[in-house]
Amino acid sequence: MTNQMIRSVFRSQHLHLGRVNPEGDATIEATWMTDPGYAEDRIPPPARPLSEHELLKKLQSEVKAAEGSGSEILFALRANLDDHLVGFIHIHSILWNQRSSRMKILYGGKANMERFGTEIIRLSLDYIFHEMNLNRVALTYPEYRQAEIDLLKSEGFIEEVRRRSAHYYHGKFWDVVHLGIIRRDWHDREGEVDHGNL
Repeated sequence: MTNQMIRSVFRSQHLHLGRVNPEGDATIEATWMTDPGYAEDRIPPPARPLSEHELLKKLQSEVKAAEGSGSEILFALRANLDDHLVGFIHIHSILWNQRSSRMKILYGGKANMERFGTEIIRLSLDYIFHEMNLNRVALTYPEYRQAEIDLLKSEGFIEEVRRRSAHYYHGKFWDVVHLGIIRRDWHDREGEVDHGNL
């Protein structure tokens, strides 16, 4: 029973949370950088396609930062079938005393988001709420990233803040949408009793 519980925290039906392998992952990630949405999520503006060498250095730096920090965790999202990379999860700005964090999901291309998006969110939240024992997590997207926003809302995230005209992109100002979910609401959706919030 115990082994099954431990496995379930890191693994879902098609995916698992794995370690980042900078050398191998940079090669795959470089193919995703032609997607403007991915490039925008990956680096501060202005977005540009990073080379494999640049991504290798970036991944090495991110792994080192996460290893030496108590405020961030970095995972590679990998397929159970053949261990291939489908994206990354970066849990950051962790405030342990507040039991809260922020999260960034890097879907490795639109196809991976469409195929695995729901599973990625559920696997991430399962880890955040069960293993890390946090109470809330939040993400931020500009309003034109409607597919990602709709996906999060379908999994129980609520729009908590909207910063008007806070993001400039392609000649237009866009609102920035902050979405969050708390442990109690996640447990209610999953049909579980949340003993920590009774």
